[in-house]
Amino acid sequence: MKKVRMKFCKYGKMKFVGHLDLLKLFQRAVKRAGIPIAYSKGFNPHQIMSFAIPLPVGTESYGEYVDMRLEGDMENEEIKERLNKTLPIGMQMTDIREHEENEKNAAAVIAAALYEIELDREIKDIEKIISSEEMFIEKQGKKGIKTVNIKEDIFSAESFSENGKTVIKTLIATGSRRNLKPNLVAEYIYKTAGEELKEYRIKYKRIEMYKEDNGKFVTLMQ
Repeated sequence: MKKVRMKFCKYGKMKFVGHLDLLKLFQRAVKRAGIPIAYSKGFNPHQIMSFAIPLPVGTESYGEYVDMRLEGDMENEEIKERLNKTLPIGMQMTDIREHEENEKNAAAVIAAALYEIELDREIKDIEKIISSEEMFIEKQGKKGIKTVNIKEDIFSAESFSENGKTVIKTLIATGSRRNLKPNLVAEYIYKTAGEELKEYRIKYKRIEMYKEDNGKFVTLMQ
């Protein structure tokens, strides 16, 4: 019996598949591919697999993770190849490694994620905006709306122009302890620039997810 961690991407039309549907899709793909996945005990056994932080619907990603426990023995590369033959267009397993028995699952260790945010226009003074020492924004909480400084959850941010639009590449806090949604970064930029935000025109892409190791961010495949 062993555990594996797999990295996959989700793009194109598949970015509109929600997390619960993604789980069902993976369960069927694993079964069709003949992967010897382990099942839980009890009245209603289910496949033992867990995903990292759910991806918002409409967001592409090239750094998603799933942990699986296997009952039978199968080479890692064969697992990856079998799943890639079964998964739909817009999803692809890109890497796999064995997951140590005492290692925490992906969702428990994620501390940050790298995003690309493509805005729908060119924003003036963008470098000044994203380099501000404080970035206050109103955020909906359990006790109502409160003003928070999202700068505390932005580890790095840079901008570049592409096809007449501003693109932000930013590493932000992600996980169960601290979590900043990338749409709040976009909201702050538009508000500060005095521009109208039309959320449906913004494109989000998750590039990678990281855990913290000795004060440094490393990918979940390390």
